[in-house]
Amino acid sequence: MTAVSRRRGTLRQVIAHEGANWAGNKFKEFQSNRTIKIISQKSRPTTLSANRGTTQTILESPNVSETKITQVYIAINRGTKRRLLKL
Repeated sequence: MTAVSRRRGTLRQVIAHEGANWAGNKFKEFQSNRTIKIISQKSRPTTLSANRGTTQTILESPNVSETKITQVYIAINRGTKRRLLKL
């Protein structure tokens, strides 16, 4: 328990002492629980938010077939030109 003075020292409140990073630790725990819960649900498309909630990523099923890559561009001359390579 810690006594904290407020309102220019005229009011004292007794609060429970928690760790220095209590908000960060609680949020990390919440985030990991939410991620596990979302990944375990496979019945509908699910979105995950990132970058302070400004970006949303749609989780896709891992059974997506990948097509074979036949052509690829590479950058040359410090990234100013592109070359097409046929594989």
